[in-house]
Amino acid sequence: MGAPKFYSIRELSAYVIVIRGNPTSEFYYDKIAPIWEEVGVKLERFDAFTPDTMPDTLTFHRNEANKYKHLPTQSKEFSATEKACWYSHYTLWKRCVEIDKPIIIIEHDCVPFNPNQLIYSNKEWFRSYDKGAMGCYMIKPLMADFMCRITEKDGVYSGPLGHIEYWYGQFAGGESLVRGDRFAGPLSRRYVAACTQIMRTDVGSTIDHYSGTQAENDPRTQLKKPFPFLRLEDLPERLTLDAIQEQQFSYDYMWKSLAKK
Repeated sequence: MGAPKFYSIRELSAYVIVIRGNPTSEFYYDKIAPIWEEVGVKLERFDAFTPDTMPDTLTFHRNEANKYKHLPTQSKEFSATEKACWYSHYTLWKRCVEIDKPIIIIEHDCVPFNPNQLIYSNKEWFRSYDKGAMGCYMIKPLMADFMCRITEKDGVYSGPLGHIEYWYGQFAGGESLVRGDRFAGPLSRRYVAACTQIMRTDVGSTIDHYSGTQAENDPRTQLKKPFPFLRLEDLPERLTLDAIQEQQFSYDYMWKSLAKK
């Protein structure tokens, strides 16, 4: 089959999901946009759905492990903001199919820290660049088309990234997906550490999560755990790539040190 050929994501359309007029979403977008421009990625804003503007075309099941066996059991319903987030990703998958080209999907609080890894290969249909969430990923038309159709048929049991991960894993061993094409390479190649998400305690998040207690979902609690957020409080007011890289290295070192204890 030959060695994979790699390409820069700078050649692709990069859609950043922003809730227009939402102070929190606009705040983070204003922070990340200059960094993406610094690494040569031109962002195209995509107006995110909200609970007031989202359609009602998908079936959302209780977020449980009865479908996705690898996910931890969650007995609660999807929140309205989680559903709205889902529709934004789903709509961009449909756009990927319409333009028939790979695209990059970025969330409003995601920044790059390792631009050399912002690449994808001709043998991949999906690649995530975020350290631990769905802040930035590449998806190709064939994968996007399959994800849209299986979502419409089967419904939603997890977040968009868990959804992709499950169905990617079902076929990554070489079974045919749609046209007899095959996924290539080990699953570990789907994820590279190139981006991370940011958060400021007093600004918080735009998503009300289903899992855990209210206290556990409070951003002030999340920022005390090894979660893939960079605290804006630890960064200069005007973000730079150098500052983000330095802080990410510091975070990585800290969590590795804690893990050894």
